[in-house]
Amino acid sequence: MGEYTIEDFKGLDVRHMAESAEPDTLRQAVNIDLSPGRGYTSRNQLRKFADVDSTSRGLYVIGDALRCAVPYPSGAIPRPPEGITYDFISNTSGAYAGVLSAVPSAAGWHGDPYLCVQRTATPQEAYEHHYLPSPQSPFQGSATALTAVDQFQFGPALPAALQTTTGWTIWFASALTGLFTPRTVVAVISPTEVKVTPNIGATLPVGTLFVVRQAASTIVPLPFTPGPAMTIAAERVWAGDRTSLDVFYTAVGDPTDWTTINDAGFLPTGTHVDGSMPIRGLGTFKGQLTVFYERNVQVWQVATIDPNTFRLLDNVGGAGTPFPASVANIRGDLIYFAEGGFHALSAVITTGQLKDADVGAFIVRLTSQIDTTATPPYSVWSNFRAQYLCATGSTVWVLTDSPVSGVRGWTTYSLPFEVEAIVEWRERIYVRRRGAAEVWVFDPTYTGEAGFQWTAQFQFLDFTVGRKLKQLITMSIIQEGESVLTLGFDPRNPAAQDVVMTLDGTSTSLGKIAIPAVFEVVQPQFTGTGPWDCDRIVFDYREGNLL
Repeated sequence: MGEYTIEDFKGLDVRHMAESAEPDTLRQAVNIDLSPGRGYTSRNQLRKFADVDSTSRGLYVIGDALRCAVPYPSGAIPRPPEGITYDFISNTSGAYAGVLSAVPSAAGWHGDPYLCVQRTATPQEAYEHHYLPSPQSPFQGSATALTAVDQFQFGPALPAALQTTTGWTIWFASALTGLFTPRTVVAVISPTEVKVTPNIGATLPVGTLFVVRQAASTIVPLPFTPGPAMTIAAERVWAGDRTSLDVFYTAVGDPTDWTTINDAGFLPTGTHVDGSMPIRGLGTFKGQLTVFYERNVQVWQVATIDPNTFRLLDNVGGAGTPFPASVANIRGDLIYFAEGGFHALSAVITTGQLKDADVGAFIVRLTSQIDTTATPPYSVWSNFRAQYLCATGSTVWVLTDSPVSGVRGWTTYSLPFEVEAIVEWRERIYVRRRGAAEVWVFDPTYTGEAGFQWTAQFQFLDFTVGRKLKQLITMSIIQEGESVLTLGFDPRNPAAQDVVMTLDGTSTSLGKIAIPAVFEVVQPQFTGTGPWDCDRIVFDYREGNLL
């Protein structure tokens, strides 16, 4: 009698044939996570979090708020749903003249949104920078008492700048009765009470949203032609120039000052790159500024205040990325997607090139087939979950990397729609559905995702005794939840599988399997549609003379 145990699972590994791969790895991991206990668990299921305005774009987190950008309208003010903040952007004192098509870069300047937005233009797309300083304009509040009179109370308190002036305009957006015509403030009675004209003329429900009419443009004047790359580091805003291929930076402490001599300026990054590719992305690597071109990566020393000390530290040719949204900072390192695989910048800099033995080597046979022509990758690093998640279309590639538990490995999610943004907010992952004004959340308490199914398929196992006949006697599976156990016996035909039984309970120990289970190799597979955890699998078998 022999015993064979699989535990301390490691995630996907498709570098080798199924018979020669590590037995504690997976061939398929669909809607599966690696757990901190080094087991497998089904992912949190998706539920719709909010329907956002159809004119809104992007999804990002700044100032502990989940946000979308909205072009400031000339008429009705759209009401944001609960849990979402709208950043109303404009390039004139009235309506936003361009059509907002994307938010390629978003960052927080001490909790205030600083955005790089893309708008439709001729003959090619154009980019603008928008800054919404506190108090944000427009200011958004919620009425606590709103009756058919000429004054009302609200909360929170008005920004200080609005407490000492009158003549500004308020628009109302009622959750129950739609949009209302604007009112002009003629007196500020207290920080939470104002008098308006004309009379409101209607009793509106508690919680009615009001928005202060925007008085000026949020656009930041720039001395260069901006592209999609923008970031904030070392008390400056940094942005790529589409014309010169250089990186411009603001004066210290002022995100709107791009021109002060001996403080604002630019890095001559364009002189160190091969070809004329535009800057694709900006990030920070070990406290230094990282500039991504499609086939080049540069690392610059910029931590000091004095621009005279800025200098190029490293320049790696042939190792950039065309996908800036795939770049995420993981404990000081940068992970990104390029040329069909995931790469760590630390490894790229060490070797001077993209290498097969990089962080994505375990799944490169899968990622090399990704079609990025229609949907570019979007990524986020979740410190709470210790996961790098990168969405390509409707697939999310998940790298769990937890030094505390010693877990590091890849799994995948299969979603019911394509993703155009992915973020973490308050320890949960949120995604924006591509082509739809919908925000969804991975909710650990939710079990109602339509069509949800997970699969954990192991390698073909020979129990370390080689290609000899064996007979399975018992299996013990330490699991929680319900799963269907399937066994495969033919590596030449992996689709040929036998469903063994449905497992249910917190700990399941199988007796003798009531089907012919004589084999040289065996491939266990678990599937299910609900919450599931698995920590250990034990096989008891006989080998040799089975008569």
